Amino acid sequence: MNSTTWSLKTKGRVSNSDLAIDALKPKRHVPDSGKGPTNALLLPRCSVSDLCLQIQERYRQYACNLRSRIMLENRTRATVAVAAGYHAGMEEAERGRRFKEADATIKRILAGENELVSEWAVAGLVRASHLSIQQFGALVKAYAKNMEKLAKQLPVAEWVSQPEQHGFGFQVLAKIIGEAGSLSNYPNPAKLWRRMGCAPFASGDRVHQGSQWKKMNGRGLSSGEWEEYGYSPHRRSIVFQATEPLLKLNCRIPIAGDRRLATDDCCAGEESHEAETPFAGVGDVRADNSHENESELGPYYRRYAEAKATKLALESDEWPRIRCHRHGMLLCGKLLLKNLWIEWHRVCPSSLFTNGGTNVQQ
Repeated sequence: MNSTTWSLKTKGRVSNSDLAIDALKPKRHVPDSGKGPTNALLLPRCSVSDLCLQIQERYRQYACNLRSRIMLENRTRATVAVAAGYHAGMEEAERGRRFKEADATIKRILAGENELVSEWAVAGLVRASHLSIQQFGALVKAYAKNMEKLAKQLPVAEWVSQPEQHGFGFQVLAKIIGEAGSLSNYPNPAKLWRRMGCAPFASGDRVHQGSQWKKMNGRGLSSGEWEEYGYSPHRRSIVFQATEPLLKLNCRIPIAGDRRLATDDCCAGEESHEAETPFAGVGDVRADNSHENESELGPYYRRYAEAKATKLALESDEWPRIRCHRHGMLLCGKLLLKNLWIEWHRVCPSSLFTNGGTNVQQ
């Protein structure tokens, strides 16, 4: 270690993450100046492709640093818990109590309070790990902000800012592009659904979503079918997490004008997808699909409410409330991807003829 002594307060010092953050300044892609108006719709396709590649590069760095930060947080917590007597043979309630004690110990050490004798062995480790966690956190925020700036230069930026998309932000758009790449590479919305883990898969006479296939130990898909399916829980979770703000914010918006959106059934006949992560603040919808002010409902919340109410009306044991809720979330997320694909191909007309000269929007 060099002669510079690091402390929890790094104000005034230049760290490696600071240097990396300074290097994240993107080259802004703008069309050549001319007599016409300058806006995102005039971007040439090569610029859009370059933007997508830049977003994908930043997203890989974002995801890598985020995983590293989470891993380091978990390992520090586990190390402190083991030092306090934790072991895997304990009862579940006792294991939870030990981890809560570990959290309190870490908080006390970082606050600079008097340490117990039993904590001396891990105090230095906690402080050193906290510095690394802070550095990873700074990089995660920097890459997220940089991705958002790049996403605002995409040709669909104006569409994302419209009231109908209330609840769908540029950071979520950047994550979708980071995982899927340029949407010009997808000949129809179904291909994008498949990429983002929102499409079902048929094996014989059975059709299920990816999470349902995963639960069928020994009765699910073969290794070859999984390879053909290409299902990724991580990509599915991005759409799942993007749906939560849509449910919270898309239910109270001013519907401007007569703008047509794709509000038809996104996956008629498909089964519900039970997402891998829990949903906090599960919303409720009346069985008769009524609402205090229908004119304020956004297209995505309306799609969610209709789908959930339809399944609740069945009053079937196969459709409990949580499954109805997640079924509505699935259709809401698929509608978002579908509208995003439609708008992308509308503002990038050259992408309509990328499949051997065939108009892939037909």
